[in-house]
Amino acid sequence: MKQLENILAGVRATVDDTVGYEESTHEKQAEFAKNRCWCHTCKPIDYTKPDTVYMRLCPICGNKRCPKATDHNNECTNSNDTGQEGSYY
Repeated sequence: MKQLENILAGVRATVDDTVGYEESTHEKQAEFAKNRCWCHTCKPIDYTKPDTVYMRLCPICGNKRCPKATDHNNECTNSNDTGQEGSYY
């Protein structure tokens, strides 16, 4: 988070209309959630970063093919069937 604050401070200093800009509570919560989220959408697999290479499972049903494992906004289907709408698998 400190690194993000440093980046934002540099951007704010170079763009006049953003001087004095403060992240809203919603933006802070969204950034926090993105850093903590487990789904494919928020944490895509990047083979150059070993901490991102793990199987995403739905926290409700535990299935990797559940659409909720792909995107936390999707509903849990409690199914591990292939070809479900909203699922990568």
